[in-house]
Amino acid sequence: MDKAEDEMTETYIKNLTIPAGFITKEDGDTLKALLSTDGKYAGFDEFKLPVTLSWEDILPRKDKVKWEFWTNSNDACGSTCDSQKSFIKDFAPVAKKLDEQDVADFEPHYLIWVCPPQYTESEQCRKQCIYNGQYCCPDPEDDMEIGYDGKDVILENLRQLCFFKMANASGTPWLWWDYVTQFGERCKMSENRYNEACADEVFQSLGGSNLKGPAGFSDGLAGLKECIGDPQSSGTNDLLEAEKEAQIGRDGVSEVSILPTIRVNGAQYRGALSTREVLRALCTGFPKDQEPDVCNNYDLTGAVNECEPGKIGDLDCRENSDGKTKCVNTFGSYYCDCDDGWVSRKQGDETICLDLNECKYLSPADLGADCECERCACHNTKGSYRCEADIPNKCSTDSPCWSDKIGGVTYSACVDLLDQYKALAVEGQADANTPLYKCECPMCFI
Repeated sequence: MDKAEDEMTETYIKNLTIPAGFITKEDGDTLKALLSTDGKYAGFDEFKLPVTLSWEDILPRKDKVKWEFWTNSNDACGSTCDSQKSFIKDFAPVAKKLDEQDVADFEPHYLIWVCPPQYTESEQCRKQCIYNGQYCCPDPEDDMEIGYDGKDVILENLRQLCFFKMANASGTPWLWWDYVTQFGERCKMSENRYNEACADEVFQSLGGSNLKGPAGFSDGLAGLKECIGDPQSSGTNDLLEAEKEAQIGRDGVSEVSILPTIRVNGAQYRGALSTREVLRALCTGFPKDQEPDVCNNYDLTGAVNECEPGKIGDLDCRENSDGKTKCVNTFGSYYCDCDDGWVSRKQGDETICLDLNECKYLSPADLGADCECERCACHNTKGSYRCEADIPNKCSTDSPCWSDKIGGVTYSACVDLLDQYKALAVEGQADANTPLYKCECPMCFI
């Protein structure tokens, strides 16, 4: 993700268009030992040596992903600065979705340098530091005789940190992305507008007067000024002290030493600084098959829908006989779940599917007229149901049983079994062989 510092190297990198990755020398030596001439297994000339690089679980997984973007407000560092500004602008709508769905915790951070105590009065420290040399940034043009100084950059970094704290306290943390984007577009060093006045304009244009101040500070612009404090003082600033501590990295959290850097659940992301690649990295930080919907958005992540008709997930799930025939696409995979007409139940450590008897639980209106008429039946089937209408009454039409007219009264041995048939149908036990009648002598006949 780090950018080259010279144009020649940058051009060379752009010419690298094939997939590429690093492995350890130890792994490389192992592969070389396995290979014989022509890239075949030693002793097995008919086989090629297959090699697979797996990135699965390369980042820690958590129910709620915590991620950080370490950046800089400097806009005079060439392609490094340009790539960060472009990423922030492009990623803003995605960051808002993640924040609104409350599935990720985001924090912006800024790398800080420190002036050695013995040099705090030197020109270098006075031009590149605030708070008496305690918080510094390199000169943006690498020339302290022209343009802006490092202290201008560290001061704007602090202002952006304060803005994030206020936006977060107001329940709108995604406003940080809008502030940084607008500041980068409206307050450029090249236009001599990289200053407090321009920053205040951006702050107010984003509804800054309505933002709540962090704990102990006023609301609105006054709170922003209080958060920044007096850069000329020899005291400390709590936010910048926290930044110095955060960049060190402790308890398994990696150290930050270059810009830009992204940490996901404490581990550093290695990849391109683009919306698609960073979002894919964040999605791998969620528990498998529990990624938020945004991770399955093909336009954003390029995620393949394994559940499309004919795809592996669709074919696999349809073969199940336990009710798990519904393919649910996830980020990078899929799983089979209970389909319509089935209900999920926990059984020990696994989930099973139980057939839902629609004939019992659906209302007559939902079942339809063909299930609810007098000579109709509702047949429960696996995962569904079917209606049978116009069931013939064999006893009133072409009865095969004995019948006779005696003393002007018609007697018949045919007994209609419709009620029994309907009861069996509801339980899914009626079929073409289930009788609809029986022959039984009427009372007083033998």
